[in-house]
Amino acid sequence: MTQNCQESKESDTTKFSHAGDHLELSECEFKPYRPHFNSNFVAVDYEELIYVKELKSNIIVVSFHGEEFVYKFMTPKYYQNSFEAEVDNYKQLEGVEGIPLLKAVVRKGGLIQGLLISYIEGIDLWSAVQNEAVPNEVLLDITSRIIRVAANLEQTRILS
Repeated sequence: MTQNCQESKESDTTKFSHAGDHLELSECEFKPYRPHFNSNFVAVDYEELIYVKELKSNIIVVSFHGEEFVYKFMTPKYYQNSFEAEVDNYKQLEGVEGIPLLKAVVRKGGLIQGLLISYIEGIDLWSAVQNEAVPNEVLLDITSRIIRVAANLEQTRILS
């Protein structure tokens, strides 16, 4: 640790020395880490969301102004840049058929901590495949629709 020497105030050159006995310590209030990211997208306050149900540990269905949305929020295991990239991706994909709409980012405790995305009612495909709960014909239909959306993205040069 270093600090400015008294002598440096008298000259144009900054001199540094080890802090040693000049170091003063004071207590500060502990503030736990709260994951968050930066965005200039339209923001809504977390307090405006009404819990409906949980889909995953960091994804819940909420009601906002009488409409259902997905609220995807950060936890300590997620990186800031992944959420910032996701916002950019949703902006780029706005209006593309088959892609959910990013309604807003969600501000909680003064920090941007999540995304408010249009909710598409359906089944958890991964669980359905693992549990063989959905007939193959239904899975083929869903896969076909996903491929059509991907092909449309590629044609519009969004996905390459």
